[in-house]
Amino acid sequence: MDIKKSLSQELKKRCETLKLCEDERFSAASLAGAFHITRNTASQYLNELVKKGTVVKVNSRPVYFFDRQILEEKLKVSLEHSVYDSMDDLMRMTNHDFEKMIGYNGSLRALISHCQAAVTYPDHGLPILIYGPTGTGKSMLANLMYEYGIHQGILDKKSKFIALNCSEYANNPELLTDNLFGHVKGAYTGAENEQAGLIQLADQGVLFLDEVHCLKAECQEKLFQFMDKGIYHKVGDNENWYRSSCRLIFATTEDPQQVLLRTMLRRIPIVISIPSLSQRPQVEKIELIYTMLMKERNHLRKDVFISNLAYQALLDHEYKGNIGELQNVIRATCANVLVHQQQNALRIRLLDLPEYLFASMNTLQLKNYDQEDEAMISITDLNKERKSKTPLLQLYDRLLETVQTCQDEEEDLHQIITRCKYLIQNFLIFYSFDRSIVLSVPTKITC
Repeated sequence: MDIKKSLSQELKKRCETLKLCEDERFSAASLAGAFHITRNTASQYLNELVKKGTVVKVNSRPVYFFDRQILEEKLKVSLEHSVYDSMDDLMRMTNHDFEKMIGYNGSLRALISHCQAAVTYPDHGLPILIYGPTGTGKSMLANLMYEYGIHQGILDKKSKFIALNCSEYANNPELLTDNLFGHVKGAYTGAENEQAGLIQLADQGVLFLDEVHCLKAECQEKLFQFMDKGIYHKVGDNENWYRSSCRLIFATTEDPQQVLLRTMLRRIPIVISIPSLSQRPQVEKIELIYTMLMKERNHLRKDVFISNLAYQALLDHEYKGNIGELQNVIRATCANVLVHQQQNALRIRLLDLPEYLFASMNTLQLKNYDQEDEAMISITDLNKERKSKTPLLQLYDRLLETVQTCQDEEEDLHQIITRCKYLIQNFLIFYSFDRSIVLSVPTKITC
């Protein structure tokens, strides 16, 4: 039996019997010792198995190798890649449901708790409305609610997640009604066959109505009966009732109190507000940038480096389009660099970013700018910086942000001290009792 095959079988054996974690026994050196060969030889063979797709490699220190089949069976996932930057990155790929959403245990923690309640409430869940600016992740949150229902056994695995953007039908409410409820044969000219609506197609699953503020009052009223009793009429049939047990998720960028009928809002027991990117902690913005850059790295199969100035520009900019805009900026930047740099690695510098990101930077005189002066940072170093954000450093960042905000709003010294005191008290609770508590501060405190 050749050494490569023996290495593969030994690795499979270790993965079957040991906990899959950062363990020296998954390193090339340990495997080499079992066969009395050099570490370099073992590493060469293992990397060949990685390229073949039968072994997964984690570029930590030391590097770890896992049998792909055993790894996927134990983690109950289908891995997209064979190489991961760290164990954290590997485990992030295995996260289920709401853990995929950055901030799930931070600024979005209470919001996600409401989403779980909406899905699990017997017998067919509760209607929920997600309110927030464009690009904040409303669609993703709706998808994760569906996945949560599947993984928790609340929804059947064969059930569907069906999404409809109501804004596409803003000027044609009749067509929207037809798509939602379906029609019977002869309901109108051209209706040659009976047609199921989305409510029926989403039976036992989830129907997500995005931009629900575009629903005309008549269409909102047609939903009342279904929301109350789970029954509805098809277009052209006012005699027969049809049933569906789909869960309803609504989303809007507009103030629900201003754009939805009171009678509609009364039938939606859970309304949540998802914050804009500027309202979320800096540590979550760092996590988002790192995750998006890693996604581009894996997709393009190239190492990615970013200059200190470019990284700071990404952090400092206030994205009106929120997470969606940040993602587009990073994608466009990587595409721009990919076209102009014929190298094995992408090196992102300040001027590679969209111009509007650095055009207003006060700390940089572009006429004296020399890109050779930019210090390049590997994404792996960004990961280390992200991990180094201890609770104490997070508190320090939040105190600085709070003082700056108070000064911008021209608040007096007493108000600044009160708000900072609130943050420090919150930190002490966080540190002493529950490390999952989010560091937050109210926008205004009445003294």
